Amino acid sequence: MPVATFVLGLAFPALAAGCWTGCLDPPVERLDTSPRTLSGPQLYVAPDGHDGRDCSSAAPCRQLERADALAGPGTTINVAPGTYSPAILRSSGTGSAPIRFVSTERWAAAIRNAGMPRGAILTVEGHHVDVEGFEVTSDVPADVDGIALAGSHSRAVGNLVHDLARPCRHSGGIVAGDAAYATHDVEIIGNFVHDIGEGPRNGSCSLLHGIYAAVPGVIIANNIVARALGDGITSWHAATRLKIVNNTIVANGQDGILLGNGDAGGTGTGNTGSYVANNIIVHNHGDAISEGGPRAVSNTVVANTFYANGRDIFDQWGGSAEASTLIDDPAFDDLAADDFRPMPWSPVLGSGTAIGAPTTDFPGARRGTSITRGAFQKPPR
Repeated sequence: MPVATFVLGLAFPALAAGCWTGCLDPPVERLDTSPRTLSGPQLYVAPDGHDGRDCSSAAPCRQLERADALAGPGTTINVAPGTYSPAILRSSGTGSAPIRFVSTERWAAAIRNAGMPRGAILTVEGHHVDVEGFEVTSDVPADVDGIALAGSHSRAVGNLVHDLARPCRHSGGIVAGDAAYATHDVEIIGNFVHDIGEGPRNGSCSLLHGIYAAVPGVIIANNIVARALGDGITSWHAATRLKIVNNTIVANGQDGILLGNGDAGGTGTGNTGSYVANNIIVHNHGDAISEGGPRAVSNTVVANTFYANGRDIFDQWGGSAEASTLIDDPAFDDLAADDFRPMPWSPVLGSGTAIGAPTTDFPGARRGTSITRGAFQKPPR
């Protein structure tokens, strides 16, 4: 096993105490990723439903869009196992009463593209809307994204987005942003995004990514991103003030993470004020983490693990802070089988920072205060 290497040498006790960039910035609060439940109305969608019905448990609807038309703030839409058509969700919740679309069994409600040539398979245009636990994929080659979060305060939680056989064109598996770049404060939490795009993962594609943040205030946490044609997690256009924490990013065709800003929606200040912590970034073709766009930026990159990337570095413009990077093999249980749980001897166990860390991990286990880097808190039993 390679010898572990720490760069910049900021001790973990200092991190735990909240001094994560030389005490120049305020500490980042823990990210509450606990399951969300609502006490409001319940609607139901099922493969044997009919869209002329009222979406009750006794008379479910057939498609998500019918339930969306009936939903108001605080509504939970329960989607039974089965196959569903691509959908655009336009209704909005509120901050205290969001709308939730939930697969009643994780990844058993599948939203599949069978013929749509372009667009997103699942588009969320409403604000304060969650989509949770769905499988999203395309059965045919098509220029489609997986999930597009175009409404502010929308969330993609625990979805499986995979096998989008499409060429190197914008945008990606899960995309946060709208055409006007007016969306903000979106959350992408606990999703498994893999095999986005077709072609070699050799650095030749800079447009099609696993997760794409194009607007301010996006939270990207506890995700697994593997084998996207471009970056694992990227940001551009109006992206700034991001939180990218505890993700596992493997074998993507460009950088593991790109902190960027520019082109339509871009600002003169660039992607600044972003916090990147506790990520495992391995076997990507390009840099582990890099910055792009305007150069006068100040981001914090702390307690990340790099291994076997094209360059195991944080390629920064010069104004950002890096601390406690670990360059070592994270010792996954079975890399070839996409089992990214760390083995009991892994150097990532308990070596992360609690500052800004999510309260749960990818499968939903509580993390406590001794934080493991990456999407999984614990090794396999």
